[in-house]
Amino acid sequence: NKGGRAAGANAAGGEEKFPGAYGTTIMKVFDHTIARTGSGPKLLKLSGIKYSSSLIVAPSTPGFFPGAKDLFLELYYSPEDGRIFGTELFGEKGVDKRVDVLATAIYAGLTIYDLPKLDLAYAPPYSPAKDPVVVAGYVASNSIKNEYREVNVTQATQLINEEGDQLQILDVRETHEIQEKGTIPGSLHIPIDQIRHQIDNLDPAKTQLIFCARGLRGYLATLILVHSKFKNVCNLAGGYTAWTKQQPNYTKT
Repeated sequence: NKGGRAAGANAAGGEEKFPGAYGTTIMKVFDHTIARTGSGPKLLKLSGIKYSSSLIVAPSTPGFFPGAKDLFLELYYSPEDGRIFGTELFGEKGVDKRVDVLATAIYAGLTIYDLPKLDLAYAPPYSPAKDPVVVAGYVASNSIKNEYREVNVTQATQLINEEGDQLQILDVRETHEIQEKGTIPGSLHIPIDQIRHQIDNLDPAKTQLIFCARGLRGYLATLILVHSKFKNVCNLAGGYTAWTKQQPNYTKT
């Protein structure tokens, strides 16, 4: 459509240029919506572009507001200057709004550091006080600034299969969450507010795979261990919510 507009204008003596597009796409699949914009891992690898990625699971509206649904948002960005290359989103509510914001951010050349500065509309029926786009910017920039390691579900599964007894899986959620939702088999349970008091129960020689419900408490626990001189610590991106979406048959003890 845009190319045709430019061609028509030029046929009538104009000098318009169509710079191309970057693949913003959205589709409804039953009760869910999937969307993407910009460059994803496949294109970035084929193009030889070095990139980092960050996955969040955030509520599309506040948890206290009726009908809150989780939104999965993964960013692909430059590890050098934070420039946003692309994003993929999945959820039941609010996907359309966020993909359009991020498509605009890519066009404008924004970075992950710019996303938290966006003044996005807030009201409980539409968004949490910290919009998922803002949260995605915080998480991605924290990953670079604090140099902590984040792994997705596929990478976490590889760690479990490859490291065996040299891997400690740490669940930092509350007891009632485990009773209601289950946990990753073989996990050690230490709630986030008990980490400092029970840190002697962890073996610093082992790789620590930490997870919570969505990722925030896992990130905080990761920082606690790193500051306590643990060398090999990683946080499960998207937490147990992402795990159960991608590992539906690997959830109960």
